[in-house]
Amino acid sequence: QRTRAAIAVMLVLVAVGLGPNAEDVDRLVGRIGVVARVRERTAAGAATLQVTLEGVTRVQIGALTQRVPYPVALANPAAEVEVAAGTADAALERIIRAAETLAELDAKFPAELAGLIGRHATNRSNFSRAADLAASHANMRVSERDELIQCLDPAERLDRLAARYEKDVARAQVLEEVERRTTVSVEQHHREFF
Repeated sequence: QRTRAAIAVMLVLVAVGLGPNAEDVDRLVGRIGVVARVRERTAAGAATLQVTLEGVTRVQIGALTQRVPYPVALANPAAEVEVAAGTADAALERIIRAAETLAELDAKFPAELAGLIGRHATNRSNFSRAADLAASHANMRVSERDELIQCLDPAERLDRLAARYEKDVARAQVLEEVERRTTVSVEQHHREFF
């Protein structure tokens, strides 16, 4: 028996992925959503509430049972594709290496992430969890996150995330080089001035 709150949270998360067509609730049917649990609620001002959600499981949205004042739908567990041996190992290694590099280059990036992903990588049944963990820390637009949610193949999600992480590493390396050159240039001009 699902509560209305659990269904409402799930639909809110799916509706975000609809983008400018969020008004068209019929587009929810057949999409993959995430049932989430509220982990933390914090007041962030007089009329603002900051909510931290934790995804519990992927579901496929079924028939709408209510449209107004908010959509309510039936949902069935979404069956993820079984990961064949060796298909996701290379992508996981790429993500772990990129996460280690990002932790060195960016003080805001969680240093423990590479180890956590590596721990999930020891068991093929946890590849989906490893992909979700990597996605939660990836620098991505909402539409890119929705594409990952819609993808039920953990190996494909890991491959997409590896490419995203490698792109973030390249960006961080360029920023570091620009910062280094700027510092050298400023120091050089400072010495010339005196």
